[in-house]
Amino acid sequence: MNKKIVKIPVRELVEFLMKKGDVRPISFSTTRAVDGTKAHQWVQENSEENYNREVPISYIWENEKYNIKLIGRIDGVIVDGDKVIIDEIKSTKRDLLTIKENDYP
Repeated sequence: MNKKIVKIPVRELVEFLMKKGDVRPISFSTTRAVDGTKAHQWVQENSEENYNREVPISYIWENEKYNIKLIGRIDGVIVDGDKVIIDEIKSTKRDLLTIKENDYP
């Protein structure tokens, strides 16, 4: 029996599960998107040579009826010897001193 493959982007899964926080763009402007892209590019371009940017990922979970394929990209992966660090880039125009640790779960 051929199982149906359902592809789900990581971002859509997180948006569905979180239902709150700043993952869902509530007030999203083109300048905000451009600024965020520039911030990502700056971080990625100014990182060490062991920094791999925009790393594609996928994972398949199987059950009796479906193969669910989770797909996405990691902003950056840093490989330092046997240590691997996943880098999720976030940008803001807020003063960083005004952001508390648990502001955005």
